[in-house]
Amino acid sequence: MNRLLTPADRWRLTLLGGCLALLLVFQPLTSITIAPATFVLPILLIAFVGALGLIYRVLSRDEGIAATCFALSQLLLFSNCAALLNYLGLALRRPLNDTLLAQADRALGLDWWAYVVWLKSNPFVAQATTLAYNSSLIQFVAAILLLGFTRRFDRLDQLSLAFMVAAIVTIGTWFLFPSFGALPMHYAQGMAQPSFFLAMTKQESLDLLALHS
Repeated sequence: MNRLLTPADRWRLTLLGGCLALLLVFQPLTSITIAPATFVLPILLIAFVGALGLIYRVLSRDEGIAATCFALSQLLLFSNCAALLNYLGLALRRPLNDTLLAQADRALGLDWWAYVVWLKSNPFVAQATTLAYNSSLIQFVAAILLLGFTRRFDRLDQLSLAFMVAAIVTIGTWFLFPSFGALPMHYAQGMAQPSFFLAMTKQESLDLLALHS
């Protein structure tokens, strides 16, 4: 590998740079503060993975490891920037669209809570869906490692770039049309904490709504 950065690396770094620029410009205009100390460990991890990829690529040792480390470090840094940028969307004080989405559900004949109760009534399905949701980050990292170590570089680049573009589009849409989902809205309307596990507790939901307001 004669090039330090592949075309996919340049695309990922361009998207990352755009998010970082928006963050640096937008954050000082808001009342939201960032605690740098909370990012020490993630930055150290990102630096280690990126340096490992750099060493393998410069020394032309193993392009599978190099490509995997480069992509993973770029995606980890992007994810941290994107998460901060997503929180900054609260500063726009856009009204939540959950009531409108609930009305759309009813117009389609969907009883959201009845669907949740039905899903949770089956222990196997409840455990499987909970595991799938809670392991989504692990699944994504595993896919990156698998594609990189098996040298399927085109698929690795497609997956990583699709993830970044989808995240940017999602955050941009959320900026304009924010929504916390049906669960916080139901909790705010007085629904009690159910006996079965859900991704968000009642207190977490109310805290999130308080943060928005």
